[in-house]
Amino acid sequence: MIRSNENLLTMVNMLLEVYRYEAGRKTLTFSPVNLASLTEEVMKALSPLAIDKKLALNLEKANSDQDLMIKGDRLELNRVMTNLIGNAIKFTDQGSVNIDLSKVVNHESENGSTIPTVRIEVRDTGYGIPLEEQATLFESFVQGKHKRGGSGLGLQLSQRIVHAHNGTIQIKSEVGKGSSFIVHLPIR
Repeated sequence: MIRSNENLLTMVNMLLEVYRYEAGRKTLTFSPVNLASLTEEVMKALSPLAIDKKLALNLEKANSDQDLMIKGDRLELNRVMTNLIGNAIKFTDQGSVNIDLSKVVNHESENGSTIPTVRIEVRDTGYGIPLEEQATLFESFVQGKHKRGGSGLGLQLSQRIVHAHNGTIQIKSEVGKGSSFIVHLPIR
């Protein structure tokens, strides 16, 4: 009963966050954020889940920590990383979850200009996501056919947070081969 109440409270809070973003009422607090340190914190917090499933949890940094600094809302970016890494662990039964961080000097933004970004890729060796489910993955209450629980709000909230940071998020997935979620956040 306690766990059910905690799950319900988590879902209600997540739903409220989604609505704050939709209503334009979410205020972000921007400050320097070291994405390498943030990722390491999230990995440390989620490592017991990976250990329980006998999954390798790996971090690769292609650049120095200084090159992986952005201006952002640390709490909200923590929420994104926790959701993406947590989902990768949840939907992977064997193999690994790999997080790659790198600086991209000339990333093409959605408006066609090129900007420097930090690229975050969360890659797993899980089931993969069918193409027909990928189209609706970032919509509210969409869970797919995996039957693994969850509210169906985490990816939508993650997308809103990334967009609020003027970043992009995309998925690459193949059934039976795993999934990659790729986030680009501008360096300011």
